[in-house]
Amino acid sequence: LFSKDVLGVSAHGDLACRDCHSSFHMNPHEPVAEPEGETAEALTKRGVRRPEAMAACLECHDDVAEAPGVVRHGWDGGEARGHTPYCLDCHGNPHAIPSPGSADPRQRREVMNGRCESCHTDPKRIADAGLNPDVVLAYEESVHGRKLDLGSERAPGCFDCHGGHHPNNMEADPASACRKCHPKASETFAHLVTHK
Repeated sequence: LFSKDVLGVSAHGDLACRDCHSSFHMNPHEPVAEPEGETAEALTKRGVRRPEAMAACLECHDDVAEAPGVVRHGWDGGEARGHTPYCLDCHGNPHAIPSPGSADPRQRREVMNGRCESCHTDPKRIADAGLNPDVVLAYEESVHGRKLDLGSERAPGCFDCHGGHHPNNMEADPASACRKCHPKASETFAHLVTHK
């Protein structure tokens, strides 16, 4: 989980350990403080090993808690719900989150797609959320999925169309995501590339 070399080149490479692990003390003989608050309690119930460190994400990224996509994906005023993801589920190990620009666009999309797929191919999560179990296969067979697979650096991944912390409202305006690359896209156009 931790490597000084990996952390040094990560997006969090300039942080000190105690910036996230605030319950640890400089004196190694002093006991580690138990995590407190709703966030830490919810993460402890989910089996997160260091809930105080995971809850620390919001110390620097406090704007994320207010974003509508975070509520949709399970962060709601300090309580992580059920099988919905938390920061590390999408962003990976906090010690190894790549610095922006450290991967080429295709690599970055493949990594993010893999993170989305880890939940969207899990039968229990799919059933609990009432999602379509074929959405990943449908994306892979779509023009976008095929172009990415063939090596295109411009082919969109999940995040490009659906967004993350600030998701596109695909139900109300499905063409809004398309217009990022196809300025004249209409609702009819959007249905041509759907992968519901």
